[in-house]
Amino acid sequence: MNNVDMSDWGLPSRINYPYDAPSAIELIQAVEECITEEIVPASEGATQWKLRIAANALKIAVREIEGRASHQDALQNILTDLGAVDMPDLLRK
Repeated sequence: MNNVDMSDWGLPSRINYPYDAPSAIELIQAVEECITEEIVPASEGATQWKLRIAANALKIAVREIEGRASHQDALQNILTDLGAVDMPDLLRK
């Protein structure tokens, strides 16, 4: 049985797994869940609306972090196609 969480492999490696702090994505998701499931239902009016905006902003942040790895992979593929190792190498060509 594999107990390794692979959901954040695109992020820098965590050194002391499983005893280290949660990943950035896990922290953001925990806050979003708390806002959505506990705080929003107990609020109303403008405060509830602002909390929903905050929860949506946190979801956007998670998508940005998750997408970062795929953007870096795409950039590396482009650099490889152009015969460069990295951006400074490309600029020297």
